[in-house]
Amino acid sequence: MIRVGNIAGLYMQKSGKVRFYYFRVSKTETIFDNGEEKVRQVEKTEALGPDFEVAIRRAKELRERIEAGRRGESVREDVSIGKFVEKYLEFQATVRKKVLGLRTVRSNLKTFVECLGADQLLSKVGPADIERFVAWRGDSVGPVTVVGTFRDVRAMLNRAIKMGYLETNPVVGVEIKKPARREPRLPTDAQWDLLLKDLQDRKPWLHRIAVTLYYTGGRLDEVLSLRWDQVDFGAGKIRLERQKVNDTLTKDLGRDLHSVLWQLWMQSKTPRQGYIFVSKLGTRFTTRRTYLGFKPVVRRL
Repeated sequence: MIRVGNIAGLYMQKSGKVRFYYFRVSKTETIFDNGEEKVRQVEKTEALGPDFEVAIRRAKELRERIEAGRRGESVREDVSIGKFVEKYLEFQATVRKKVLGLRTVRSNLKTFVECLGADQLLSKVGPADIERFVAWRGDSVGPVTVVGTFRDVRAMLNRAIKMGYLETNPVVGVEIKKPARREPRLPTDAQWDLLLKDLQDRKPWLHRIAVTLYYTGGRLDEVLSLRWDQVDFGAGKIRLERQKVNDTLTKDLGRDLHSVLWQLWMQSKTPRQGYIFVSKLGTRFTTRRTYLGFKPVVRRL
């Protein structure tokens, strides 16, 4: 390697007609060898690419960071949008329990990278870029999806502040209009009776879940998580573990729900524990499996 210019650590390597630039620096590291503290010199090299101007700029930044570190100062590290999104998704994968939620975040942030460019520096993103992204996103999806994407981008940039890549969040001051809340469409008594009759004839497993949803008022995942030890046939009670508010709600079984669960309990050979709603293989029904089961029924009716 050949040293280039007056920036300490900047080197160039030539291969034929191609020139490639590197930044090389020696650092002191403390290690422990068999319980004994030792100091050693380690040489680290960072590839800067074939562009001379880019290499000069990047080498200056690295040299300033080294000098600031020697003075005991901190220099904010810069990173491209594409690289930080990768770091953020790795972080989300360790803290999120639901894979489907992570899938949505990944999809939303992919559009952010697509709009602003993977190579743009995160520190250069400003409110105007956020407004441009929101308008661009709104051309292809509905208002609800735009709001969800905006929230994911805001959360990612908040995380960038905690990780030391940003000082302030560029979404501050950017206003986004929330869509009006749609009134829930509830089935009439006649529609409900028609649905139950169809499910009972064609999909008994889905009929049991629908009846339980109706009489408990629980969320789908709460109902699918019900276990046999949460049902007391003698007292006519069912205990629902509510996930959103993190509490327990005990409700009356009612004649119809009692009958449905009693028949299932007898068919399952009176288990005392385990999930109530399981497939023939003994695995718990998932929300996705249940949704997919409902779709053709709704289309048909």
